[in-house]
Amino acid sequence: MGLSVPDTTLPDINNLDAGWWKLGAQWGGSSKSEIVAGINTAIAGERYGAEAFERYTDQIQNDEARNVLRGIRTNKLRHVQMLEQRLAVLGESESLPAAASGAYATLKSWLQTNNSDIEILRRALGDLQTGIVDTDNLVVKFTDPATTEIFSEMEVTIALDEQHVADLYHRLIASGEVQSPKPSSNPSVTA
Repeated sequence: MGLSVPDTTLPDINNLDAGWWKLGAQWGGSSKSEIVAGINTAIAGERYGAEAFERYTDQIQNDEARNVLRGIRTNKLRHVQMLEQRLAVLGESESLPAAASGAYATLKSWLQTNNSDIEILRRALGDLQTGIVDTDNLVVKFTDPATTEIFSEMEVTIALDEQHVADLYHRLIASGEVQSPKPSSNPSVTA
């Protein structure tokens, strides 16, 4: 495109670790603190998700479902790792809000009274759908291309995971009534 900014050397367009956020901030885009807050929100959500899917894996009886849920937990832990690496590139560290403890308590309580495979899959579907909404909102909220690339990758992975769980749910209910997902938390990001 041949764009230039007076008194500014633009980084190589292929270098996602370049300080693109600085350029964006100069033009009224996302500040570093806003980006870091978004990353920390995503980390908190994925850590909660990893914990939830570990609990679902422990509770569910169906072997295929257990393997699918275990894979989703692995994906969530990989997302946390990617986000932590992005924080390190930004020279920041993780700061988790304490609010997640209430969601963990609610999840544990729910699992004590709802342990059918179908109910667990409905809860897992709801959690994945919440994750899709959150990551989609994060993608459009920030102007830093390196961070939004991570959020975009997460969104694709979560959507694929959701499809796997939905397919499994439909197979397991066979001729039973399809019911809506039941997320264990609400979206935490607004665009």
